[in-house]
Amino acid sequence: MFRSTLVLALIAGVVAFAPIARKSVSSSLKMDFSGELGAQAPLGFWDPLGLLKNADQARFERLRTVEVKHGRISMLAILGHLITTAGNRLPGEIAYGTPFSSVKAGLAAFDSIPTAGLVQLVLFIGILENGYSIVGKSIEEDCLRYMNAIGWSIEEDCLRYMNAIGWSIEEDCLRYMNAIGWSIEEDCLRYMNAIGWSIEEDCLRYMNAIGWSAEKQRSKAAIELNNGRAAQMGILALTVHEKLNNDPYVINTLLGAPVPFN
Repeated sequence: MFRSTLVLALIAGVVAFAPIARKSVSSSLKMDFSGELGAQAPLGFWDPLGLLKNADQARFERLRTVEVKHGRISMLAILGHLITTAGNRLPGEIAYGTPFSSVKAGLAAFDSIPTAGLVQLVLFIGILENGYSIVGKSIEEDCLRYMNAIGWSIEEDCLRYMNAIGWSIEEDCLRYMNAIGWSIEEDCLRYMNAIGWSIEEDCLRYMNAIGWSAEKQRSKAAIELNNGRAAQMGILALTVHEKLNNDPYVINTLLGAPVPFN
């Protein structure tokens, strides 16, 4: 059960941190990125550290992937900070003898989480990172196909999709199971049931998904990018003010509505 849960968490995490789908083009020529997504009001194209000086498209793609992923992590961090500050905790224990209810919020959590709990966190993050490094490219391609799915014929495009990502169900399932040490018969069935995966139904649902126009895709990507940037600044501010005077929600205090913290 633990093994199945861990893999499901891995898959969910990988999807969550998948980058914006883009076609990567490497070039040794000096590129102009002033018109790229993210160069928008009020700052426009802003690169004070010169990270894109003499950069090619591959370099830009790499930095954008890192930016988007860090933005998504920061958005989750902000959400977690708000939830734990409100006093909400998971049931059970993070380590033997240490219930989640005893763990403080914010950076103070690291003072109350035992070594065993910290090891779990580090391992889980490592699993997510490793999983993404393996399937990241496929996620990009699949996301792009999903967005452009209007008007596909089920039989032809399903076959084209499978061939495009090099998906052989029998071989890939076997390779995946062997890689994580699963017994094929029992765990494959448990995995399929756990995520409610019916190949025929899911393929049909995928092909008939409502498609987004290129303009809508770009708008949604810009919104995510901006929210991620704001979240990175936000979680930095929360941690700084926590260390300064244990008052991360200083704006609430200035407005006369202080938030009790730890």
